[in-house]
Amino acid sequence: MHYMEAPLRSIRGKASDEDYEGLREEGIEVLRLPIVKKEDLN
Repeated sequence: MHYMEAPLRSIRGKASDEDYEGLREEGIEVLRLPIVKKEDLN
């Protein structure tokens, strides 16, 4: 998607700290969200 080889769309997933930094260096906008454990939802 970043190199226009695929249509633009939103994606989601997990990324390591290293992957996150690599994406940022490539100019790809990423948003980190905290992972909430199921038992903490009550």
